[in-house]
Amino acid sequence: MTHRIRRATGAIIALLLCACLGAAPALAGELPPKSKGQTVYVPAYTQVYYSARGETFPLVTTLMIHNTDPTADIKLEAVALYDTEGKLLRQQLQAPASLAPFATRDFLAAGLDKAQGLGACFVVTWSAAKPVNPPLLECLMIGTAGQQGISFRSQGQVIAEQGP
Repeated sequence: MTHRIRRATGAIIALLLCACLGAAPALAGELPPKSKGQTVYVPAYTQVYYSARGETFPLVTTLMIHNTDPTADIKLEAVALYDTEGKLLRQQLQAPASLAPFATRDFLAAGLDKAQGLGACFVVTWSAAKPVNPPLLECLMIGTAGQQGISFRSQGQVIAEQGP
């Protein structure tokens, strides 16, 4: 192999290695970066279509907020419920509330009709006195009718990181 071909092959291998390493998912057991607070968007489906005619299956929708930090409290600053059009329906939390290590708080998305709830969402803002493991935010959707049942979950997505 000539020097020029070896050099080109080396460059291609280096580029492929960089591309593979850059696209690698987080390794199992790797901790997420600690945070002092976030705003998190969580999809909340209160109904799903079950036919092409637009018939819907009603769901009980519950937001679960899990403090995953083993040593520090987090403070829930706000928990807001929005409808399909992005209109604020209500604040689910009347005042900030502390959540102890490994504690969980739940909020029910009750009273939404089809127009309000098919694509509803929760927006949660939380904070901490020091950097902590971010909480796990999930929405659980469950519905039953006769012998038919459906259940699934959605996870929150961070939409804003609070200050340093």
